[in-house]
Amino acid sequence: MSNQKPLVTTDIGNYTDAGYADPHETMKALTWQGKNQVKVVETGKPRIVDDEDVILKITGSTICGSDLHLYHSAIPDLQKGDILGHEFCGVVEKVGPKVKKRKVGE
Repeated sequence: MSNQKPLVTTDIGNYTDAGYADPHETMKALTWQGKNQVKVVETGKPRIVDDEDVILKITGSTICGSDLHLYHSAIPDLQKGDILGHEFCGVVEKVGPKVKKRKVGE
């Protein structure tokens, strides 16, 4: 068993609770509040965690079938306050130091 840090930090459902939010910037996000309950909240914007991260300012979004599984609580790993949504497009707002193919503003 290795004690090395994983190459990519995954499964961050709530940037503020996980300590990965920028305390000086906020955004609106759709959060899961329990089975069949969601709420739009003001929360901390994510910050660059891994060197190859790209953060987008979301300009459009939609839902898909897997979002309905989350909404109906069919996926038990969800915690109250987790941010929903993975079908989106946007503009590059921040890039990690190892990102070479994307620039802020694209």
